[in-house]
Amino acid sequence: MSNGRWMRWIGIACLPPAVWGCGYDVMVVSPPSVPGGLVREQPSGLQSVAHFEPAIVAREVPISLDAIFRLAETNNPRVAQAREKLAESLLVQEMNCRSWLPNTYAGLSYYRHEGGIQNQDGTLQHSSTGAIIPGVNIQTDLDLRETTFRALNDQRNVWQSRAELTQINSEMLLEAATTYVDLLTAQRGVALAEQLENSERKLLERVEKLAKREVAAETLVSAAKANIANRQGTAAKLRQQANAATSKLIYLLGLPPSTKLVPMDKVVTPVELVDVTSPTEILVDRAMAGGPGVAELEGLL
Repeated sequence: MSNGRWMRWIGIACLPPAVWGCGYDVMVVSPPSVPGGLVREQPSGLQSVAHFEPAIVAREVPISLDAIFRLAETNNPRVAQAREKLAESLLVQEMNCRSWLPNTYAGLSYYRHEGGIQNQDGTLQHSSTGAIIPGVNIQTDLDLRETTFRALNDQRNVWQSRAELTQINSEMLLEAATTYVDLLTAQRGVALAEQLENSERKLLERVEKLAKREVAAETLVSAAKANIANRQGTAAKLRQQANAATSKLIYLLGLPPSTKLVPMDKVVTPVELVDVTSPTEILVDRAMAGGPGVAELEGLL
């Protein structure tokens, strides 16, 4: 047999081992078996129940004009911010009052120079010198102008913070009281609109009975229906105004958004803040003496 045939048969015989050597095994990992006693079967009668978050329950808060003044002065964010600003001014003033002593330094005296010196001809000469003076050196810095200006500036900031707190407090109390009056007015308007609507519905029933007997009364039926629709629109508008006043009042009083306000006053009653029977001169003098921000402005002057 020729050499070519021997080489061909040797190649065919070595082909399967070569192919087997290039292959790879795929390992299939099965999940571990669990004993039968540990497997808990789900009953067929059970159904999956969706989980719902508990609903937020609105908390009812009874309010009156006195309660509004107290809550607005205590919980309003703008008033609280102005109050914290005043506390900061008082703290800075107290710190500066306690630091009136001059700055004093005590210790060894030394100096050190490291750098270059330029001669007249432009050449640079490196210089590295230093010295230490033995003994204790005491140095004191006292700037009377800076100390006096700091004291006056601290006092000015304190009076300015007090004036801003008084102004913001007065504005918030006035806005809260006005919003409460708007809320009472809107609720009273809704009640009156509902009463008028009930009366007009009774009138509509009578007019419809009359229109069955007389043809000329059909115009009265149309007019009564138009009046009822007008009352319903007015009541809806007043309800929107009441909701807006309630939301604004909740913000001014610093209450949670889910709070439900329950006014204790059913009708708007006049509030006498000033005795109007007094002469005008007495009222002006009283405002100039104890008005909001007068004492603070006098302190600045």
